[in-house]
Amino acid sequence: MVGASVLRATIAHKRLTPASRGFVYGTFAWVAPLSRLSDLSRGWLAGANRAALMSLWECDFGPGDGSPLEPWVHTLLRERGMTAADGDIVLVSAPRCLGHVFNPVCFYLAFDRTGDLRAFIAEVNNTFGERHAYVLFHADHRAIAPDDVLRTDKAFHVSPFLPREGAYQFRIACSGAAFSAHIHYFDGAGARALVTSIAGSLVPFTRGAVLAAFVRYPMVSARALALIHWQALKLWLRRIRLYRKPEQLEPRITGSRDEA
Repeated sequence: MVGASVLRATIAHKRLTPASRGFVYGTFAWVAPLSRLSDLSRGWLAGANRAALMSLWECDFGPGDGSPLEPWVHTLLRERGMTAADGDIVLVSAPRCLGHVFNPVCFYLAFDRTGDLRAFIAEVNNTFGERHAYVLFHADHRAIAPDDVLRTDKAFHVSPFLPREGAYQFRIACSGAAFSAHIHYFDGAGARALVTSIAGSLVPFTRGAVLAAFVRYPMVSARALALIHWQALKLWLRRIRLYRKPEQLEPRITGSRDEA
């Protein structure tokens, strides 16, 4: 089982076409079962749904209205016929740091009672304040193994240097000691155009681990946003084609290609 943890991670991002370009940087995230967000409480240093140096607020995710996220996730899964995920729902996300938060992607991991991963939701945010959730699981609802690939059609505009059309492939692995997520984007012609990943070790959510992560990356969300714009500037200077932002599609929650 996965308890409250700090994920000490590396993010890798590589564009393959029309020009090859990549970068790697360090980061951290919080990992916590949604039923036990109180486990994040560390006084003035950390907490959930309350003011602290770093805090995880449920209003920053999902429907965005501050309602509890765990029943929301279970509802999304039940609506799609997924009932095998009857254990913990674990959120992997950057917290607010000094009141600021931006998550390019966060993950809800849906486990069964034996600790097997049965489904996950990749919740993607763009820099225009929009959000889309991809709900993924196997068509036969079997457990998701670390090497399993799940696919979904791209339905959300993220980068002005990539079209909205195409597809994603996801690989997710999570244990009590490590977490990794690999996302490959394929364009409308089926060519692999982008590979990204976040991977690292999980350490217990102690005051020391939380403070060490903050000291190393004091404004983790603001840093991520700055790096996104810095990389975009580099691509713009190389005259990479720009795509105009389209209106966001409905519904804003879509499923796997493998879904029954």
